[in-house]
Amino acid sequence: MKVSGIFFLLLLHRSCSALNIVAPRTHNALIGSSTLVPCSFTVDSPPINPQFLAILWLYGEKELVRYDNKEKSALPGVSIDEGVASQGNASLTIHNVTIVDQGTYKCVIIYSPNRKVKEIQLNSQAPPKVKLLEKVLLKNRDNHLLCLITSFYPKDITVTWLRNGLTLDGFELGTLQMDTDGTYMINSSITIFSKHNQDHAIISCQVDHVTLPEPIQDAFTVQYGEEPKITMFSSHVGQNELFVCQVNDFYPEAVQITWLMDGKRMEPPRKNASSTFNKWDHFLIPGNHKRNMNVSCVVEHETLESPLIKTLTVADEKNSLNLILAFIATIFVSVLITLISLHFFVYKTKYFQRFQLSPIHILGGWNGETDQKMTMCCTASNCSKEIQVTWIVEEDNGVKLKVTDHQSDEEAGKLLNGGYTVRTNQSERDGLYNAVTVLTFTPNASKHCNMKATCSVLSGRRTKEKTYKWSFNVSRPRLSAPIKFSVDSFGDIVCSVALEKFYPKNIQTIWSCGAGNYQELDNIKSKTFLNHSENTFICQSECQVPQHLFRNPGFRVRVMWTHPSLVQPDSQEVSAKDLPWSPVVGEIIVPSLVHGTEARLQCEVRGYYPNNLQVRWLRTESGKSELYEVCPSDKYKVPEMETTQEPDKTYTSTSSLIVSVSAITEQGAEFICQVTHPSLERPLDKRTGVLTVKGKPAVQNIFQDGKYIVLEVDSFYTQNPLVTWGKADKEFGPYKRIEEKSIQSNTTKSSDGSSCLTSKCDTVKATHMVKLVDTYFKATVEHGALKTPEEIFFVRSKGKVYLLSEKEKKELENITTNY
Repeated sequence: MKVSGIFFLLLLHRSCSALNIVAPRTHNALIGSSTLVPCSFTVDSPPINPQFLAILWLYGEKELVRYDNKEKSALPGVSIDEGVASQGNASLTIHNVTIVDQGTYKCVIIYSPNRKVKEIQLNSQAPPKVKLLEKVLLKNRDNHLLCLITSFYPKDITVTWLRNGLTLDGFELGTLQMDTDGTYMINSSITIFSKHNQDHAIISCQVDHVTLPEPIQDAFTVQYGEEPKITMFSSHVGQNELFVCQVNDFYPEAVQITWLMDGKRMEPPRKNASSTFNKWDHFLIPGNHKRNMNVSCVVEHETLESPLIKTLTVADEKNSLNLILAFIATIFVSVLITLISLHFFVYKTKYFQRFQLSPIHILGGWNGETDQKMTMCCTASNCSKEIQVTWIVEEDNGVKLKVTDHQSDEEAGKLLNGGYTVRTNQSERDGLYNAVTVLTFTPNASKHCNMKATCSVLSGRRTKEKTYKWSFNVSRPRLSAPIKFSVDSFGDIVCSVALEKFYPKNIQTIWSCGAGNYQELDNIKSKTFLNHSENTFICQSECQVPQHLFRNPGFRVRVMWTHPSLVQPDSQEVSAKDLPWSPVVGEIIVPSLVHGTEARLQCEVRGYYPNNLQVRWLRTESGKSELYEVCPSDKYKVPEMETTQEPDKTYTSTSSLIVSVSAITEQGAEFICQVTHPSLERPLDKRTGVLTVKGKPAVQNIFQDGKYIVLEVDSFYTQNPLVTWGKADKEFGPYKRIEEKSIQSNTTKSSDGSSCLTSKCDTVKATHMVKLVDTYFKATVEHGALKTPEEIFFVRSKGKVYLLSEKEKKELENITTNY
């Protein structure tokens, strides 16, 4: 932008004061940060007088900042410190530097009458990030290692592989790729044959870049991995089928297990003495399935080039037996066999055995529901006398209760709140007694967190006891709300979730993300604490995800949690469409459209995150509904979108469309600003509405036609201009308005769609035609395309009409301004 002639008052300062300006030739700035482009100046006669000072910053020829005693303005994203500008510091601050900010900046200092300019070349830069994906080797085989280098700019980079600080040869560089934010990424790979003498060797991927004071690297100490072995089996649980997948003897610890049913995805380690790990997972299929199905366990591990898969086929089942009934039936069969054995030994061999008491068994599965009954069972056999059974329950809160099945009504009433019942069935054969006794109760969090149940059996003078310790799994974790989002100070998106009302405390949350292939995240923060009012636990878990990953519409984040109360892990997923920062599109600002001029249409989009906004301009023709994309051309210009980051981390962008206005193409047309963002299900459209084009009237001719004075006005659109006439007998007025009845107007159409107006004034008397006295006239043209009315001054002298000269017109305007 030209700056000469815009500071008229500054040029009135005539005192000569030398001006010196200091600024570097180049300046480097990190992408995503704020940078201060230095520029300072001095005068030889301080202090600096702000009245004669003007500061401008230009990017190429585009004005960024203006500072003088009349105006202080700056485009979004840039600023100067006005508090120190008058002290000689004109440095420019660029907020949230991007790649497009690099280029030539001009620091212009005017201290009237002196003017000086310094050019500074700004270089946008971004340091690389380095990550080794594989950090484990397999013995006596080739190992393929991969190093990812991301988020760097400019693109020149040096990669070196090292073993114990010595350079390795034979590595390869992948294809350089550009990320959506304009930075670059590349990968490097190397194949290493592992040997035993490489124990504890350090393998490094080292990267050097212009932004780094010294090279950076990611490294690991060689450790040998073991490939996992997989075992899979199934078992009936009531009417359901339980599948168990056991993975053994693998190292390192991280492993991922996935379940497939007929090929479709359905969705805690222990260390061995051999320093490898085992892990098991399970999958429960509800009963009453009516067809054969294949259930697969898929295991992924760092030592595997491809996943391990084990598959079992589930046959069609029509009548599954209940597990509790089957268990009790087994007990009775065992009792029957015991009776037969006793008969043989007591009566055939005359040998008497002491009675036996089995361990306590849990009947049925426990799924953590608060209203589910818990049933414990114990059997006694080979008793010489009738049996008396007492269950002793020690609750977690210190209460100790004794429960029998022959208590008095008063005793039963005392235990009613405890909710315990005992049922014992005895049988006698060949003089020996057998019994099955069952304790039933409803678990409670405050009483059964770590309870102990003892079955005490008295037969004659002999007593036997069995004790069972049970940890209470009271309830499943529940989501208090869907996954929440926030933005941290580094611009990463923080995903957080709260799980509540679960017991016991041991819960594990696993975050992963990806587009089809999920990768487990390691930057996880979780904390679990007790809700004292309910005696249950609450877990809060969060992870950080780089914002650029959400630019992929298929990218998803998953949180999965495991807990003893769950048969299989539960999970929740979110994508960019769940983000709370969707763009809000403002109204399109449409200036007055004047034929033959340029007009800038602007549309502001606010409140979106991440910074992956796409804007297209579309148009419709007059009277038609078809949409056409506006492509840059001589008629349409689409400047680069201006984007700034707000204090709340969201982005605001302004998109512009510059149109060379023509009444033929723009009259009745409509422009549409279409916005696309990963958080949107479908694009957002904002319309201008039907456009109206104005034509700026132009006075083409003034002449005399007999007693008429004729004024011709053409090149206007949409409305006729208003022409008024005034007359004065003196050179400088005052002008008296001529009545409408003395004026004739006629409008005609031109080939380009514009109109022409002829206005004739017949107020000249015949005596004026022959008099030698001059008569002065003024014609005023008003139209919507004119910022101010246009006035034409002329004089009739000696019977002829003459336009006043520019000098005479200026003097006349000055005199008649207040009229």
